[in-house]
Amino acid sequence: MAVASAIKYALANDLDENQIVVVLAPDSGRSYLEKIFNDDWMRANGYGDIVERTSKPSLAEQYLNGAPSDEGAGDGLHN
Repeated sequence: MAVASAIKYALANDLDENQIVVVLAPDSGRSYLEKIFNDDWMRANGYGDIVERTSKPSLAEQYLNGAPSDEGAGDGLHN
């Protein structure tokens, strides 16, 4: 998706061969499922403070637990 978007941007903005487009191509995170996405692994390896600061119920969990209906997907990003 990132590369396709960069190509679309370059074509839409009529960039020439002297202009540079930088693209970050993220991976899916599948390789990290047993480590960085695992709170127990993070705590066991000295990252417990990060786990505690960044853990928040997902929007779906908040909804199921009776979160106010005016909360949106971006509401948890600013805490």
